[in-house]
Amino acid sequence: EALLVNGHVELDVVGRHPESWVVVSAKGSVNGDIHAASVVVAGVVSGNVTATGEVEVLGTVEGSIRCSRLKRDKSARITGEVHEGSSAPR
Repeated sequence: EALLVNGHVELDVVGRHPESWVVVSAKGSVNGDIHAASVVVAGVVSGNVTATGEVEVLGTVEGSIRCSRLKRDKSARITGEVHEGSSAPR
């Protein structure tokens, strides 16, 4: 299951499948929390991001990130706390 956000969303985004992907494109923005197996943020997320797997940030996350593994581009911006690895709270 994959969800591509290519516009503006004003709500929480939750992947219901255990292997769900949420991708926020460079033109996309989410004003709410994201919960999924894996998340890619190329646009802007104003909320917390929680993933059981990997989070890749190419754009901006204005909130905290909790994940197993974080990939971050040099130009990425994260304004909240990052909890990465097996000790990351779920």
